[in-house]
Amino acid sequence: MKLSAILFAIFLLLNLPKLALSNTDSELLPFPESPIKYSQTRTDYDRESVTGLTPYKGPIIDTHAHYDAGQIDQAEFDKFDKLFESNNIKYAFFMPVPNEGLYLKGRKKGNDFGEYERSLLLKASNRIKTLCSSNYISNWLHDSYNDGRDSTLDSRLERLQRDIDSGNCIGIGEVSNYHFNKSPSHKRPQHIISYPLNFKPLHKFIDVIVENNTWLVLHIEPVTRGGESYEEQYFSGLELLFQKHPNLKLILAHTGMTNPENVEKILRQYPNVMMSLKLIKKPSKRWINIESINNNDFEVFNDWAMLVGKLPERFLIDSDAKFGRKGRKNFGRYEELIENFRNFLGSLSPESARLVAYENAERLWNLK
Repeated sequence: MKLSAILFAIFLLLNLPKLALSNTDSELLPFPESPIKYSQTRTDYDRESVTGLTPYKGPIIDTHAHYDAGQIDQAEFDKFDKLFESNNIKYAFFMPVPNEGLYLKGRKKGNDFGEYERSLLLKASNRIKTLCSSNYISNWLHDSYNDGRDSTLDSRLERLQRDIDSGNCIGIGEVSNYHFNKSPSHKRPQHIISYPLNFKPLHKFIDVIVENNTWLVLHIEPVTRGGESYEEQYFSGLELLFQKHPNLKLILAHTGMTNPENVEKILRQYPNVMMSLKLIKKPSKRWINIESINNNDFEVFNDWAMLVGKLPERFLIDSDAKFGRKGRKNFGRYEELIENFRNFLGSLSPESARLVAYENAERLWNLK
């Protein structure tokens, strides 16, 4: 046998678990036509906003926060309970960021957002709940779609089931299929996730999620910072999700990152969809071509306030807080965010404000 053949055989043996499976059309489901006639209106940051409000003072359930699993700070953990109590946060839901799967290199063994981080968070405060699993789903699906699928799908599906069975995961997220570079700085670009919602391995994960009657938090960006539209894939993809998984319980992170006209159409078309409300700091610099609910002064736009007031039972609070990151004033930023949420909630009727602030989350997760 020639040396080259021997070396090639050794290469195959060493790389067999990671060999890419060819990504052909057989890996993609056909997209159905979306029943939604969507608008491609982009954000006008000069439009009217809600001002002069009496802040809402009741409890809040923050359904969307993060902890950087690579920066364990016990002193910060010890302060969580006081932070949430002083800001009247009834519960805070922590989950891995969509790109958590990229941050595993260079960390100590097991130091991703897995069992260890969840256990620390859950011990830190009885006000903390955790969502799971994006750390081994989102980036893997991106790599599988763009570079060819490896042979670890079954083991990832088994891990997902174990996470759900642990009883420590009240949902799965924050999973993403389109997560583009929104940063205005070339020095700190965001990592890109890009694969379509008709990618078959994604639906394998959703099968497990639906079978276990748990919530999926999904982050989809319909337009890039440069203006490239993925809206056709976005809306056809949503229709595909519910055609294949009619019992899917879905939360679109950050109000689906589309305009209020489209959000209302989505909510009326798909009764199992909830939207989480995120406030953005200086959105005109950071969120280009995707919709923010507020202007640069943290004032919520009138059209968004009117939509939330019209369908208050479909919205949740989403701080998207990033705790544990060095160099950030994490607690101060969080208190500022909650203060601005209270100002926004003050624009709603008392009944609607309570629904959005905490009653919807209590209902969905049976929390008291």
